[in-house]
Amino acid sequence: MGGIVGKTSGKNNVFKDCVNNSNIVVTGTAPSLFTGGIIGISTSSASNKAKLEGCINDGSTNVTANVVVDYAGFGGIVGWYNTAMEFIDCTNAAKVEISMNNWTAASSQGVGGFAGYAGATATFDNCKTVVNNEGDVVKFNSKRASGSTRPAGVGGFIG
Repeated sequence: MGGIVGKTSGKNNVFKDCVNNSNIVVTGTAPSLFTGGIIGISTSSASNKAKLEGCINDGSTNVTANVVVDYAGFGGIVGWYNTAMEFIDCTNAAKVEISMNNWTAASSQGVGGFAGYAGATATFDNCKTVVNNEGDVVKFNSKRASGSTRPAGVGGFIG
């Protein structure tokens, strides 16, 4: 689920000057979950690069779920990406708040103020001055399911 796009998987997608001011609220149960202020999940082949330029997220992400997942990503700009990404002049100015029960870290999960899970290379142009996380960063409250052995990645910029 994304503020602008839920899932993108095409060739060399470009998102320019996208603005999300809406709050994303997710409640319930799911086998996998990807939420981002602009893009929920971006997947593609290694030769295709997704590009976000001048995108701003000013809407909070709030997930309250009873989730047993293999894959999950929650981020202010993009929840999950496993294709090459390029971010230029993008800003997250919103909170990412996650509260989950039965969090099973069987595979890959991440929560970040900018990107939840980074599964491929990315470039951040002007990241010190323009591409930065200005939100309240991340609030992550979880109860892992019994038998879960892997932790989730949690970070102010990338989970």
